[in-house]
Amino acid sequence: MQAQKRRKRAQTPDEQDDAVSISESPCVSPAELPTMEILGMHSQYKPCSEGEKEDDFVFDYTKMSLRFSTGELFYTIIHGEVYVEVIGAVFHLDQMDFTSIGSIAHQFAAVLARDLELPSDHQLVLVPIPEEIIYPQFSSSLTVAPEQINIMMDPSDNPVIIDFDACRREGDRLVKVGTEDWALEGITHAAYENDFYGLSKLEEFLTKPPEQDDHFEQD
Repeated sequence: MQAQKRRKRAQTPDEQDDAVSISESPCVSPAELPTMEILGMHSQYKPCSEGEKEDDFVFDYTKMSLRFSTGELFYTIIHGEVYVEVIGAVFHLDQMDFTSIGSIAHQFAAVLARDLELPSDHQLVLVPIPEEIIYPQFSSSLTVAPEQINIMMDPSDNPVIIDFDACRREGDRLVKVGTEDWALEGITHAAYENDFYGLSKLEEFLTKPPEQDDHFEQD
């Protein structure tokens, strides 16, 4: 039986979704095992503590989005800054032990932590990104960063904003700053102008010929 990773959805209110599960197989070849790709990574910032300058922000955590060859999407939070260039990196999971279903999620995280050279005591948790999450649920909110890393396509090819921790109602103070060049400079409160600016940058990104795309390359 070919091994395949899948989410088990809760059937009753007292059940919980499995973050990761895999069909049992006593004999699985490395070629059949899933791979894990890093789709994107960016740092999150938060306002300084009370008493410090109101407009100052400090580093909070790094958020990384992952895609498995099975098609499932996950994200993980790293409580530290990651300086290595890993976007687009693919991890082959042929060294993992798939005989213990309960340890699969932990093993995925362990492979990622090892390749990112994180401290041995740094625990990562992979969180599934549910397929049913769609932006219209948050239509009364604004996002500080409508950039390409925060948008995915649903099964009907509609754009879906997934960076919901950035969403705030118009006029509310933002809890993190937007990515440089993708948000208005000095923006501190949610405003439609900032979303329109980010969307115009997306249009520019999508319509520029590939040979002129160096402005958008990762540093």
